[in-house]
Amino acid sequence: MGVEDIPSDISGLSSLKVLYLNSNNFTSIAASLARLSNLQYLGVCNCRELESLPVVLKRKTSDWKHNWSYFLAINSYRLAKNMSAITLLKTHIKAFANSRKRFDAVIPGNEIPEWFSQQRGGSVIEIPLPLNIQNDSQCIGVAFCCIFGDDDGSEIKVIGGPTYIHSRYSGQSSSNGSVFQVKNSRMVDSSFLNFCGRRIKKDHLFLRYFSPLSLKDKCEAKDLSLEMSFQSSPKRYPSVKVKKCGVRIMYEKDLEEIKELQCHTIQSSPNLEHIHHHSTENDGSAGSTSLVKRKRDIDVETEEEWPHLKGFKTF
Repeated sequence: MGVEDIPSDISGLSSLKVLYLNSNNFTSIAASLARLSNLQYLGVCNCRELESLPVVLKRKTSDWKHNWSYFLAINSYRLAKNMSAITLLKTHIKAFANSRKRFDAVIPGNEIPEWFSQQRGGSVIEIPLPLNIQNDSQCIGVAFCCIFGDDDGSEIKVIGGPTYIHSRYSGQSSSNGSVFQVKNSRMVDSSFLNFCGRRIKKDHLFLRYFSPLSLKDKCEAKDLSLEMSFQSSPKRYPSVKVKKCGVRIMYEKDLEEIKELQCHTIQSSPNLEHIHHHSTENDGSAGSTSLVKRKRDIDVETEEEWPHLKGFKTF
């Protein structure tokens, strides 16, 4: 399939929220897609020839029911070489500013960009929040990311987990004068992305951005920190293997300072070409596509909504 096979008048579908372009051979996507102002999800998984995306999506004028959007490019290696996770994030923020609470993206990658100021191994990371962050007009949100490992798709696995704002209070016992500390936690988000058994060939980068809307009315106290876990409880569905993670508090100046950081990009190697040409098993037909306008809103699952995970099998 070529890019010309996408209807040129698709931009007239102003209410389109979900668009699947998975497993196609085009190298670019028609610029008219940038005018789909209500688009909530774009899937370009297994598009191994895809090299670029429309520059920006126009900002929507109405409020989202769920206030989030997401982008999946699993196994789309050429796109990851030309567009970093940081570029995706910057594009999203410039397009939608503070009108959406959360943005998720998954693209191939095996390194966390140095731009993420705090990094650590494992699947959980916590960062102190500045005092009066909710009143700081220059703060534009918090970005998390992680690197997770390849998976054979033999069972349903997820990525993502609970995010909390912690506040700590110190006090002194009236009986013996001992000092104690109390920790209070408020949940910001509990969403997961479900890969529905899709085979993941190599390491990928998962990005989750919270806009100031997500933190609103949760930052009144002092001595605050924000913690995110990238792995869910194994009691429900197993998680993909998370290797390392990073976080950065974002400010307006970051939009000007962000440059293409290629340190997260997968290595160009014969193995990449081998994957590109010979690994279509378990991925469905490479020549088929879906242009889907869903009858209902699609939601990323929360811990309370796990019975609906089966609804993601088309990703």
